[in-house]
Amino acid sequence: MAFDSLPIMANGITVSTTASSVTYSLPRTRANTPAKIVRVAVDSGLAFIEFGVAPITCTANDILLTSAMPEVFNVAGANSFAVLQFNSTANVNITPLEF
Repeated sequence: MAFDSLPIMANGITVSTTASSVTYSLPRTRANTPAKIVRVAVDSGLAFIEFGVAPITCTANDILLTSAMPEVFNVAGANSFAVLQFNSTANVNITPLEF
C-alpha cells in the first residue's frame, strides 16, 4: 500500500496554553489561503484544542492532545483555534499541510 504524505510548505505557529481558553488565527498556506488540513503537535504534557470560526472557546470537553503524538485535522471552514492547558502549560504547534 502506497502512502502519500502531505507536504509542509508554510510556517506554522507555536502557542503556549494557559488555564484560560485563548483563541488564535489558524496559520495560512504558502499561497496565503486558509488552511484546510493542519498538523498539530504538543511538546510535553496535555492540552485541549477546538477549531471553528472566531469567536470560539476551548473547554475540557474538546479534543485532548497528548505529547509525542502529532495529529492531523481537517479544518476546512474554520479560521481559528483555541487552546487550554490540561494541568500545566504546554506548547502547541500547528502547521498547515498542502495537497
